[in-house]
Amino acid sequence: MLKKVNFNSRIAELDFFKGFAVIFMILNHLIYDIGHIFYDEFSGTAFDRIAALCSTAHGDDTFRLLTYALCAEIFVISSGIVSTFAKHTVREGAVLAVLAACITGVTLITSRVIDANTTIWFGIFHLLALCMLVSPLLKKLPVAALLPLAVAVFALGLYFETIVVYDRSLSFLAIFNFRCVGFVSSDYYPILPHTAFYILGVFIGKVLYRSPSTKLKFTNNKLFKPIRFLGAYSFEVYVVHQPILIAILFIVTRFI
Repeated sequence: MLKKVNFNSRIAELDFFKGFAVIFMILNHLIYDIGHIFYDEFSGTAFDRIAALCSTAHGDDTFRLLTYALCAEIFVISSGIVSTFAKHTVREGAVLAVLAACITGVTLITSRVIDANTTIWFGIFHLLALCMLVSPLLKKLPVAALLPLAVAVFALGLYFETIVVYDRSLSFLAIFNFRCVGFVSSDYYPILPHTAFYILGVFIGKVLYRSPSTKLKFTNNKLFKPIRFLGAYSFEVYVVHQPILIAILFIVTRFI
């Protein structure tokens, strides 16, 4: 059963932007699933061209950059904003960490069943759980220190990405954005540089949401309620959407 959400007491623009991120996330994962996980199954069928386009799109650096910006970073920034006035961030972070571990376990089993690299070793939930657990430390920092810290974390993450680690016993360094040979994670959001966006969210929260309320009034329009619904239930949608997509595509490929 879904948690009951009182939309009147929520900050409308945060749900609004997260809702758009959810839509792009689902489309992004659908393209990945068709273009990579089920590419061989679609090849040689009436959907061959679609599979090829999906494979090309998801391998394009520009496309991946846009999906990162439109999907993950909106979630991360929004979570950083909410942490500045939420009361149980650490507790929720601990619950999210357990959920992230369960996702790793389930996707590990799924990857064995469908014989594909679908395991999520360090995805968006792992990242958000860690950020939420350290949020009390971030909130204690002065506002003036947050932006320089975010820039430093982002730059360090980009630097680590240039370092290739060949020793497979050090694959855990991938969570800091080192390029570890042999490491594959179906959903991958390393601590560096993505924590920078959470820190940016904390900065925005401290500056703009000292009194938590909707700032962009147009997002409160009834027309946007379906989008805000997706945003309010973004965690739940994240958990179920990929298994559902994979199950649907698995069934479809058995009949083409």
